[in-house]
Amino acid sequence: MRTHHRTLALVAVAVTLAAAAPAAATPIPFAGTTDQNQALTLSMAANGRKVSLHFAYSVSCASGLAFVDSETVNAPAHPTVRHRRVTAVKFSAQGAGQVQAATASGQQVTGTLDVVVAGDIRLGTGHATGRIEPTIVLSNGDRCTSGGAPIRWRAASAPPAPPKPSR
Repeated sequence: MRTHHRTLALVAVAVTLAAAAPAAATPIPFAGTTDQNQALTLSMAANGRKVSLHFAYSVSCASGLAFVDSETVNAPAHPTVRHRRVTAVKFSAQGAGQVQAATASGQQVTGTLDVVVAGDIRLGTGHATGRIEPTIVLSNGDRCTSGGAPIRWRAASAPPAPPKPSR
């Protein structure tokens, strides 16, 4: 038996869980994927106190609709400092935002996104791991989740961006 999924076009407002003043030093970039094979980028402030996570994820709704969305989340982080150097960082945050969507038939619906993100960054190895738990409740009563288990992600430190040429 072949299953057909309708696609829901979703436009979501970026969720900001916490904001902080920009760090004086260059942020540390990471790149990776989720266990849904979606791209993920992470940027950690040099002082280890702020993390910005941009990720894509898939959700399925109770009605049978399925779609991919992407979010950028800024979260406070808690660094571990040894010998005056940040060696590891943990972060965990939860936030909500409004979404506006169009069903395959063109019907406009609004909804609420509730997302939980968490992660561990190990600077000694240059690796980061974590989880993402999105839940979307649409105004038509449809509930959309990523499934029963959180979305797991892995990332590794990315090479720094090349400097911009001066004019």
